Amino acid sequence: MKPSILKINGLNSFLQTETIDFQRLTSRGLFGIFGPTGSGKSTILDAITLAIYGEVARKTKSYINSDVDKAYIYFEFLSGNGVSKKKYIIERTIKKTKTGTQTAKAKLEVYDSNDNLENVIENRTAVEKELSENIIKLNFE
Repeated sequence: MKPSILKINGLNSFLQTETIDFQRLTSRGLFGIFGPTGSGKSTILDAITLAIYGEVARKTKSYINSDVDKAYIYFEFLSGNGVSKKKYIIERTIKKTKTGTQTAKAKLEVYDSNDNLENVIENRTAVEKELSENIIKLNFE
């Protein structure tokens, strides 16, 4: 999996929409994520995990910024080589509930090597199953 673009809104320290263009960052090779405590370094990894699995590794439910009612994540990545290379776009909106958080929207778009839309999945359970079992081939655990 090669990350392309990550957009985060309402997640921890990311109150406004922030876009991370991994293609631009990696155009010269290796890059690093640096910043002071609380600046959002771990939240970048949490956002990717949330997009794919609907939960974060830190096992917390208090990851939505206290000033908003929902978080939005857009994650685009590439996988495969040559003709088997595909682009995947995950969009997920997570809202606060009385008992924690809940996915309000989950969508997965799959594009072939020519950037033609192949498939769209819009059910939270189906999105997570497709990603963990068929695309990434790793479950959350």
